Amino acid sequence: ERRFRSAEAAPQQAAMDTAPCKCFADRTVRACLERWGLYDEIKAVRVRYDRKGKEEELVKGILTDEVRTALGMPAVAEDDAAVRVERLKCEATSLAIFDPIAASQDVILGSGRAKQCPQVVIGGVECDNALRTWLARKKYDRDVAAGARDGEEEDDEERPSVALEDDNELLYRLFELLCLGGPLAQPDLELAPYLATTKALYRDCVQVYKRSSDGATCLANEVYEVAGPLVFGSGEQRPLARCFVITEPKRAKALVLFSPARGMW
Repeated sequence: ERRFRSAEAAPQQAAMDTAPCKCFADRTVRACLERWGLYDEIKAVRVRYDRKGKEEELVKGILTDEVRTALGMPAVAEDDAAVRVERLKCEATSLAIFDPIAASQDVILGSGRAKQCPQVVIGGVECDNALRTWLARKKYDRDVAAGARDGEEEDDEERPSVALEDDNELLYRLFELLCLGGPLAQPDLELAPYLATTKALYRDCVQVYKRSSDGATCLANEVYEVAGPLVFGSGEQRPLARCFVITEPKRAKALVLFSPARGMW
């Protein structure tokens, strides 16, 4: 069964839930996060928020000093409190969006393992297999298009053909976060652990409901990927650093998932 089911409702929490992602306590998930250099990096909190304001104002209202301190975000001066906000889709209810990756022989071999390739560095990310290379290149191109990078890196490699269009889906972005990992990542070649861990994390991040009109499975969330000095401090953002704000408007709750990619520092 590949379709997602909503996680059990958690008991009523105080103003801030500092352990909203129950999958982090799962031994299998923890082992994967440790290999991928994320266990000591990735953190999450869930808070209530004021639903007023447009996207940037809304996100700033969620990322209060209390939330930022709980997540270990750097202190910033008032003048540096800018934030970049990208609205993401949150519609996927199964892992089917990854079928084109699994079906691409340029990326994944018949054994289910990523095709190995010469080591390259793309957007500051070291890559030595086709899955990691494809994901890093896709992220780099997206950053250049958004103006977050200057686009000076040469691209003389033949790109694999993968018919995946949903790279602005939260499910895909979580998969990308896990596959690229942290600065000290020891990447897996097998695709399966990344899919299983993505599914577990996604279930903790979203709220699923059945639409009364037709019984269709729907998601109750609005999602933003955020960056900028408010989140990562002044200076150049680390290439693997990520932050997602996942709101549940009807209940006025928001989950903030933060991975600063600090490594040993």
